[in-house]
Amino acid sequence: LSVPGLTETWTTSFTENLYHIEGYKSVLKSRDTSTYGGGVGLFVLESLPYLIREDLSPSDNCAEAVFIELTNDNVIVGCIYRPPGHDINLFTAYVDSLLTTINKEHKTAFIAGDFNIDFLKSDVHQPTADYTNCIFSHCFFPVINRPTRISETSATLIDNILTNAFRLQLSSAIVFLHTFLPMFSMC
Repeated sequence: LSVPGLTETWTTSFTENLYHIEGYKSVLKSRDTSTYGGGVGLFVLESLPYLIREDLSPSDNCAEAVFIELTNDNVIVGCIYRPPGHDINLFTAYVDSLLTTINKEHKTAFIAGDFNIDFLKSDVHQPTADYTNCIFSHCFFPVINRPTRISETSATLIDNILTNAFRLQLSSAIVFLHTFLPMFSMC
């Protein structure tokens, strides 16, 4: 599979067409134009047939998500962004419903995202423990088990890839992209 996912794209409906990766089709979901930030996206190899799965996105504002189903492989791929500060309990209820639907369909799934819930705090923060227990109770497992954000004073594991494909050998990576805006001077 080759379906990179992006969170915090900062795209709008006016800028979505500016994002291209050669050989891939983009499936982007932007915030409405009244707010900035957020946004999620998937890039799908042009050779892979897929369907967009709008039914798997949250019905409330607990997160932003985009999902597709790779039709030849019966695999669901998604990307989720839960903005910091949004209610973890509402998000956990959404994830519970999402994973229930995927399991009822007997599909393999890969869900990447910036969940802004620190897996490393499962033993000291009850909402995090509830979220982690929800994932495990549906036989989904996090692929990343080391901190994804490290500073001089802290380390957190808030970005992850969740999957129920535990029989596959998986490897994960976090890619950092830096965008440099040209500097303009006015005379």
